[in-house]
Amino acid sequence: MKRIGWIVGLAAGMAAAVCMGAVCRAETDDSGRYTYELQDGKASILHYSWNEADTVLTIPDTLGGAPVTELAAGAFAECYAETVTLPAGVTYIGDSCFRDCGYLTEATLPKGLETIGASAFEDCVLLKQVEIPDTVTEIETAAFSGTPWLEDRSQDVLIVGDGILLAYRGEGTAYEIPDTVHSIGDSAFANCTVLESVTIPDSVMYIREGAFDNCTALKEIAFPEQSNMIISADALRNTLWFQKQPDGCVVIGSTLYRFKGSGTQAQVPEGVTVIGESAFEQTAVTSVILPDGVQEIRRAAFYGCENLRSITLPQEVRKIGTMGFYHCGSLTSVILPQGLEEIGDYAFASCDKLLYLAVPDSVTSLGSRCMGYTYVSGEEGFALEEQFRISTESPAAKAYAEKEGISLAAPMGAEESDAEVHSMSMGTKRLLFGGIVLAGGAGIALVMLLMRRKAQKTTEK
Repeated sequence: MKRIGWIVGLAAGMAAAVCMGAVCRAETDDSGRYTYELQDGKASILHYSWNEADTVLTIPDTLGGAPVTELAAGAFAECYAETVTLPAGVTYIGDSCFRDCGYLTEATLPKGLETIGASAFEDCVLLKQVEIPDTVTEIETAAFSGTPWLEDRSQDVLIVGDGILLAYRGEGTAYEIPDTVHSIGDSAFANCTVLESVTIPDSVMYIREGAFDNCTALKEIAFPEQSNMIISADALRNTLWFQKQPDGCVVIGSTLYRFKGSGTQAQVPEGVTVIGESAFEQTAVTSVILPDGVQEIRRAAFYGCENLRSITLPQEVRKIGTMGFYHCGSLTSVILPQGLEEIGDYAFASCDKLLYLAVPDSVTSLGSRCMGYTYVSGEEGFALEEQFRISTESPAAKAYAEKEGISLAAPMGAEESDAEVHSMSMGTKRLLFGGIVLAGGAGIALVMLLMRRKAQKTTEK
């Protein structure tokens, strides 16, 4: 399935909902240069109006009486500044925030900064001086691509922030990652064609997108035995290690990393506790059997499984991540277990046969449009399925239904067990009862992540 078109629509639809439930408005400061947004007592800079005299830029600590904590996507792109100093309160730099600032030579980033977005400083062709504070825990795709600060480094390994291995350019055939590393950054080892073996310590919690992409000689990867590290779907793309794995379930530690091959039936092995990010994404599976002990379905785990017809979630499952079952158009049954606590953004969205969902009373958190919505083209992006109903005793689910305008169905009687399925007709659609979900209807950062992933795959082709 080609995703770029609907993702653009999804981004537009979600952008309109960002301030839902919060005080949020765009304003301009007295100088007329800064356009910013106030939300929950904090300021996010949306845009800065440049002129050629702005060679030294010190971003203010406050705007509208609120501390500046975020710099939005593209806010300072194509600037004239030679040096930029960010205020102490900034924790987030958005995607492409300073992209193509062709005169920028130095950026001073504050302690307290946590995230540097995708392409934030990409193609700042004169940028040579950057200090990454140790509070930074995430540096997204191509954040410093095309800068001399990154590209002209002579050392084999670049570790910055809170243990982020940002780049590796060694020429050896083996490398043991230090135990001070907590995250392997996007494309950190990409195109290291001489690398044959890597040892990953148990300190590593994240392996980001494309981390080992095109490491064509990498045949041995030593993972911690019981790790539940978060591994992006394409982190091991084009490695010899992955190519050598047999078709079926590829398990790393206690996480199902990926379902490999064209098989239509999947039985996840015992001992797996996490279904990883995009583990089954756009595969041909029609049915999946999960073992007891699975606790989490991570982001986009079953994204776009258009042939998936049924799945039973074990009683231990506590969380379904963002877009966990997004666009599973053939899904006809999902048993949600008592004990489930969190259903992420868009988890069952665009599963167009969903008409009824019994939400366990254990659920305490429901994300944006997590059920009852289907994707439509146009400005809105998503539309509520008018016939969709839920039954629940969960206060959080009831609040979600009221906010979204979803009708509540009568709860099941005590004599109706999860094993019993009761059905009725409604027009051309069919309702299933007894804890059965009939295939249903993630923030903007996820949408942009998926757009970048699509763009990356398109470039490769």
